[in-house]
Amino acid sequence: MNETSNVSSLTKPLKTVEIFQLVCYNLIVIIGIVGNSLICLAVLGQHKRKPCEYFILNLAITDLATSTVSVPLDIIEKLAGYFPYGSFFCNIIYPFQTIIMAVSIATLIAMSLERHRAIIHPLKPRIQTKMTLFIIFLFWVLSAVLVSPYIIVLKYDGTNCRGEWPGEEYIKAYTLLLFILLYVLPLLMISITYARIGRKLYEGTKKLKDVFTESVQSNTGRLIMIKRARRNNHIVKIFVTAVLAFAVCMLPNHIIWLWYDFGNVSNSSVFFQILPFGNILVYANSCINPFIFGTLQTQQCCMLKGMHMGEHQSPVRRGRFSVFSLRFSFSSSSRQRSVSLSSTSRVRSVSRQTPCYHFVARDTKEEQRRSRWRNNRNSRELKEQRMESVV
Repeated sequence: MNETSNVSSLTKPLKTVEIFQLVCYNLIVIIGIVGNSLICLAVLGQHKRKPCEYFILNLAITDLATSTVSVPLDIIEKLAGYFPYGSFFCNIIYPFQTIIMAVSIATLIAMSLERHRAIIHPLKPRIQTKMTLFIIFLFWVLSAVLVSPYIIVLKYDGTNCRGEWPGEEYIKAYTLLLFILLYVLPLLMISITYARIGRKLYEGTKKLKDVFTESVQSNTGRLIMIKRARRNNHIVKIFVTAVLAFAVCMLPNHIIWLWYDFGNVSNSSVFFQILPFGNILVYANSCINPFIFGTLQTQQCCMLKGMHMGEHQSPVRRGRFSVFSLRFSFSSSSRQRSVSLSSTSRVRSVSRQTPCYHFVARDTKEEQRRSRWRNNRNSRELKEQRMESVV
């Protein structure tokens, strides 16, 4: 009887919604594999990795698993019209898909907290590599524990893999728990941390504008202010995009299942028509993340090589591509300013020994004002170098 129903399901024509879902799934697989593979290669190519880079690598691995395992298995199931993997994989495939999603969300939270520490509290010591790897391992273990009730209740009836809960109250409680732990709390934490980071960067740009006032006619000061403002805006846009992508991609799926469990619409045809769109958005998040955290091309900008040299040098050779622009967004500027600040430190060391700061008429008020302005700029850039070195 089951074999006859399975054969008939294979010959059943696909609906328009199912065709659209399959097309979207194939696009997600292609884009997700390419994008996340590039992220993995870029991070693994680094000799020394920072904590945030390990988190990005873990996020890319989970998204790559979604594109190579979760989505293809759903495509086969959709084409077959039933669950073709048997009773053994019934307790593995669906829970594994949920574990991947939970680990990905936990990694996004860890990345936001790490960025918050690096920018809001730059002088605090960052976590060590062993601790970072332990945290990532803990994400996988806790995600498996969270999904363990789902593993227990899944049963294979010969055609479909369904959850047999002891009662409806258990289903509602578990669905509500997943909604809180995998959406409400993560979205709240990510939004708060990125909002504070954006405020910090905005205040830094504002202070920089106050330093380079209109009274100081310096092209160097204006260039530094413009580049710093652009870099901060780029970082803020990355964070805002990450929050919006997470909120938009995850919310419909949670709402659909809350409506299914609390609205008593298990036999409604509308539910099965809108469920594919929720699944598409969840899987689409796995191919969106590479474009958020690893833009394929770094920004081409000229950085000042020294305070008194007046030369410009591109941080990378023209035409060079990178798949890890978030790293460059935070750390390339520190490398670019390393030459500038090294020459600046030499100037400051000489200036402490001699009463002259390369001025001829220091006794005048104008030269004294310029001397104070230069000292403030040196100290500010040294502080920012220290902040970005820990990032």
